[in-house]
Amino acid sequence: MIRGVGESNINCGPIAILGTFPACLLGVTLTIACKSILLLYNNERTDGYSSMAQQQKAIYADSVVEQKHLIPAIYGSVDFSILPERYVSDVDIDKLKPPRYKRYAQSAIADPARIDKIRNYTMTGDRVADAYAALIPEYGFRTLVSMLDDACEHGIDAVPDAPRELVAFIRAMEATPDWVDMALVEKGAQQERIPLATISPFVIRGAFIATFMNKYTALPMTMTGTLSDDKSAKRVFETASFFTATAMPGALGRYGSGFKAAAKVRLMHSMVR
Repeated sequence: MIRGVGESNINCGPIAILGTFPACLLGVTLTIACKSILLLYNNERTDGYSSMAQQQKAIYADSVVEQKHLIPAIYGSVDFSILPERYVSDVDIDKLKPPRYKRYAQSAIADPARIDKIRNYTMTGDRVADAYAALIPEYGFRTLVSMLDDACEHGIDAVPDAPRELVAFIRAMEATPDWVDMALVEKGAQQERIPLATISPFVIRGAFIATFMNKYTALPMTMTGTLSDDKSAKRVFETASFFTATAMPGALGRYGSGFKAAAKVRLMHSMVR
């Protein structure tokens, strides 16, 4: 069970399509970031709820736990033997208000397989982007971004002595599944351009404000200052620009603007983690 069912909360798993669907990517990244932070200090429960960790030993799938060993720079200090304080087993559904939250909660807990997926997905990062971001101490922030720019614009072979982590990152984005119909993707993008130009500026600002309503999801943005001062306006602009870039003609092709934008957003979120 996830506390705060009524809050603005999106849980979705990674999608291996040209850099991941934007909304899913952002939702997963923010969720992973704040949960990783909470895991570091949430050894005591102070709100009267009991942790599900007391009832089960194997909390996460092996694929989640192995991140600790594969990318220790990011996940090495995360304790995967406990759950974030938001996951509870003794919530009183009858006390949830308004009533529609009760129906949602009952539907959620009635599907154990879905609960397992949510629990694992919300602690699963972006392996290839995370591994590349972990090179910051060795290469520095600007160098990593510059190499990624060159690889996106000219191909990985254009980057002299490209680190294997960058090669893996780019190759993963280039690996488009056979079932992806790029002609259909282009048609969908065409349908979205006018709404993106006329409606998205308002929708994005509304969603940005909604972030304040969810203390859990807003935690990493609050800590980094992107919810205050001039940084908030810059954040809104960047988000709007990203969505727009993905809908331009040919944007999601290998050398399209959306491909590059998705790569840079993935790297940025890995750097946050």
